[in-house]
Amino acid sequence: MRQDKERLGSSVLAAGVILEAISATENIHLGEETRSRLLAYANVLAAVGNATIADTLDELDAEKLGLKTLTTGNLAVTYGNVVPDSDEDKTKLTVKGNLIQTLGGSLALTEVFNPKGSKSEILLSYGVTLITAGAAIISIGGSKELRNIENRLVEIGAWVKALGATLVMLSFFLPDKDM
Repeated sequence: MRQDKERLGSSVLAAGVILEAISATENIHLGEETRSRLLAYANVLAAVGNATIADTLDELDAEKLGLKTLTTGNLAVTYGNVVPDSDEDKTKLTVKGNLIQTLGGSLALTEVFNPKGSKSEILLSYGVTLITAGAAIISIGGSKELRNIENRLVEIGAWVKALGATLVMLSFFLPDKDM
């Protein structure tokens, strides 16, 4: 049951973060409204995925707290892409949401980082590291956008997060996952 829930949560997380990366990719021609809605839907999926994985953890430790914080960051980005009217407000909330995700990923890393563990533990360690780094890169890129500095950091950060989420998902499907 727990393994199924971890697999479901990590798959939903990966789908959401990959959709986020697609929405951030400038070479994929989407209208601004479509791009904003896709980013909102993507972050809802990521929030559900993070919350589902957190629900598999029995005790409140740094990993569970980190996953809940990641969920909060996803919901901040969602809110920012659904409610505000101005592009500046959307960008500010996206930056803040990704900063919250960076904090959440850092908290989770204190529990899961094990580069000398099993294959699944190594994938999980690297995946959470990439998700955390990607969220930080997105925040930096968004901050630059607020100062009218052209950059592609949001797109780069989104794809770094997508790679990380994919590694997290794969870590729950490897047979050597300790239960």
